[in-house]
Order: sequence, then structure tokens, then C-alpha cells
Amino acid sequence: MRRKIIVGILPFLFAALVNAQTNEPLKLEKTIQLPDVQGRIDHMSIDVKGQRLFVSALGNNTVEVVDLKAGKRANTISGLKSRKVSFMSGCGRLYVASSKDGTVKIFDATQLKLLKLSNIVTTPTTFDTIPRANESMSDLETVFGRARQRREKDRRN
Repeated sequence: MRRKIIVGILPFLFAALVNAQTNEPLKLEKTIQLPDVQGRIDHMSIDVKGQRLFVSALGNNTVEVVDLKAGKRANTISGLKSRKVSFMSGCGRLYVASSKDGTVKIFDATQLKLLKLSNIVTTPTTFDTIPRANESMSDLETVFGRARQRREKDRRN
């Protein structure tokens, strides 16, 4: 019975994927100014439901929070040597990886308050491997722990 349901659903999923992919070029909808941001803008992460964009502004040592609907900066998190930002919708957290010491700061994405400073040493590339489905600190520690073990193993070889 289960196989019949899956087989019955597959054609509809395939049709949805084909329709979702178009050959039309991207079009500029809006330009949003960040007048006080100096230097390089590095990584970004989007909160689709909240219509916010989190921008790592390296020159300012900030994460800029942009309200996409209003088309303006909504807030700034200061005092960060951020290299990478990642918004996790499942838990409402914003993870900010530091380029200075390799730590990860975890913020409540609604109030933008620091919840935890993780001493998990990471690199910007391992930061991409944060779990997306059921995000939690234990998942984060597991992923970064494995990444650290792989790096140490690679150094020995």
C-alpha cells in the first residue's frame, strides 16, 4: 500500500519540479541601501517567512538585519567578527560564525539577543553543514565535532 501511494505521488512531484524551473532571467525588484556599512559584505541568510535578510558586514563587524518588505535596515547586531550567518527557521535561531576565533554565537532571531556562545571551533566551510531540519545545539555540536575530527585526520595524513 505504501509503495502505491509513493508511486502515485511521484508524477505529481515531478510535474511540480518541472513547472518550478523556468528559463526566464532574474529581474531586479528592489535596491536596498545600507549607508553606514563599510567594506565588504560577505555572507547572507534569509528568513523567508519573516521577510528578513541577515547580512554579514565584515568591514563594520556587524550583522545587518534587513526588512525586505519595508526595503530598509531593521536592526544591527554589533561587535561581531562575523564571517558567516545562518538563519534556522525551525528553531528561530541565528547562528553567527566568527572569523576571528572560530566560535559560533547563537541569537534568538526575533529579539536578536545572544543566547549562547559556543566554543565549537569551526571554519566557514564547515558552517555550511549545520543541520536544517530539526536544528538544535546538540545537532550543531555533533556536526562540528565530526568536521573537527575530519580536519584533524586530514592533517595527520
